[in-house]
Amino acid sequence: MPTPIRRLLLCSSDRSKMQPLCNRIRAAGVAVDLAVEARRALEIIRTEQYDGVAVDLLLSDRDGISFALELRRQQPLLGLLVLSTTSCTVPVVDGPDWLSQSSQHARLIFALKQATQRSAGYPLKILHIENDDRVARLVEHTIGSHARLFRVRSTLDANLSMSFTAYDLVLMGGHPLPDSIPNDSLLSTHTPVCVNTTNAEPLLSIFRKLRARSFIHEPAFC
Repeated sequence: MPTPIRRLLLCSSDRSKMQPLCNRIRAAGVAVDLAVEARRALEIIRTEQYDGVAVDLLLSDRDGISFALELRRQQPLLGLLVLSTTSCTVPVVDGPDWLSQSSQHARLIFALKQATQRSAGYPLKILHIENDDRVARLVEHTIGSHARLFRVRSTLDANLSMSFTAYDLVLMGGHPLPDSIPNDSLLSTHTPVCVNTTNAEPLLSIFRKLRARSFIHEPAFC
């Protein structure tokens, strides 16, 4: 049975953009709080209990990617996503959903540059899960000079790759990936996952998987 999600914290510099998503999540019976600054989000997290935190690419006082990586170090068991949300409904044909639908394409590049500057001098290691070669090339040309980008075609390949390599961030498209297995093992990783969402249910589904913990039987010895 999926783990229930009762309370989430959404962090974004743009309240108007996050409000429709908040409304849909609340309509699903989940309590939601908003924070526009990373500093304020950290204060709230220290005093309140959340089932997950969603961080936009940009906050009022810093970029969301480096903040997510810092939060992961401080709260290793907290379900964490980096979001690229948009209210744009005009289709764009020259890019992936989570990137091309954004009305501010440069937000991701800026956030990655800022995160790289805050990463103590080492390039971010980013795993990109994408089956479309055209889309993968676009992403590589967009952010490949700002990070070490590794591309796989499916969540099955991603799970295998993550068993050998520790990534700072995983980028996933909003479309179904070509696997017959569920993504639970990928989404239960402690690595922040960047996704696109304009709908509450996919977001909640991912958070449920992030909260899921595999049961490990440990024999007792007398």
